[in-house]
Amino acid sequence: MKWRFNPPWRNETRIVASSRDPFWQRCEHLEFKVFSDCQYIQGNGLQRIHAFDRYQRSVFVASGCGQDDISGVIRLIFNNGRDMKKSYFPTLSGARLIHRSDGGRAASENNSDRLLIYKDRYTADLLSLPADGCVDVSTMSVLPEKRDASISRSLITRAILLAWEMSVRYALGAIDTRFLEKLLSRGLPFVPIGPSVPYWGSPTTPVLMDTYRIPKGVGRMMIQIMKFKAMIGGTI
Repeated sequence: MKWRFNPPWRNETRIVASSRDPFWQRCEHLEFKVFSDCQYIQGNGLQRIHAFDRYQRSVFVASGCGQDDISGVIRLIFNNGRDMKKSYFPTLSGARLIHRSDGGRAASENNSDRLLIYKDRYTADLLSLPADGCVDVSTMSVLPEKRDASISRSLITRAILLAWEMSVRYALGAIDTRFLEKLLSRGLPFVPIGPSVPYWGSPTTPVLMDTYRIPKGVGRMMIQIMKFKAMIGGTI
């Protein structure tokens, strides 16, 4: 089954780009609840994941906004840097660089919940990218009772559309390895940049995606027409 790329008006999603937006705190609380309930993090009085506070251009994509309660969120982190640096992106900042030949051993010895990135991928692929042309898909949090294909698809589709709107081409992220296999089987062009390791409670693989490789046809043309007419674009 291939990925169905629906136009944004068919998805009950919205972009929450400012902490002054009334939805912002609800997005933070849902993200925190999912991570806390899964015991990925310890509870705190803030009821939010404060590790992302140092990233100034943090944006939420929220699903289920047509209902009383939101059902899932994706946190995206954009940056203003010109050169690729690990510190710009949450997915990379705490990761350890390893040689590809050490991948299996390093993954089995990795007990510190740190992602592993292949050095050749980092130097040959990541460092050649423009930092302002990348976005970090830092978290994806969906309530257990709402976890179905439609929610995840609407969140990912809207996140890709937002990247296009911001003239951002590449996406970094750490994806549950089993979920990644499903995404790859549906045609999404994620490229692993490191081995699968235990990370935040489950096997996780760091990935890079060229969003311009999807989708083809009417959906891609729609974005280009909208950008040409200046209906979308700008800076968050």
